[in-house]
Amino acid sequence: KRNALLWRDMYRDVLVLGLLNQRIN
Repeated sequence: KRNALLWRDMYRDVLVLGLLNQRIN
């Protein structure tokens, strides 16, 4: 099933956004 893969991609995007947010602040 690709559901797990999609969830992992979403989780990765959230982590990337969090890292970018920390750098901006």
